[in-house]
Amino acid sequence: MPEEGEPSLKAIMAVISDLKSTLEPKLDAVKADTSFLRADLQKMSDKMSTAESDIKILQTAPKKLEDQVQCLTKQTGVLAARLEYQEG
Repeated sequence: MPEEGEPSLKAIMAVISDLKSTLEPKLDAVKADTSFLRADLQKMSDKMSTAESDIKILQTAPKKLEDQVQCLTKQTGVLAARLEYQEG
């Protein structure tokens, strides 16, 4: 038996039940938000990976272009030499 002024077990159980019914929907909402945020984070991570790949490509592009220019310069020299030989 509770002493005078102390809540009864029934009153405590009612408060617990009330808290549970109030907090469970909030917990479900938090879980849904968390799930949404995880999906959003995954999308951002995917975009970040794509951006990193693009950056690597862009970082190597100048070297590749330089190599192509050198190759074209050599080919132009060879063609010019052939043309001179044929004309000469």
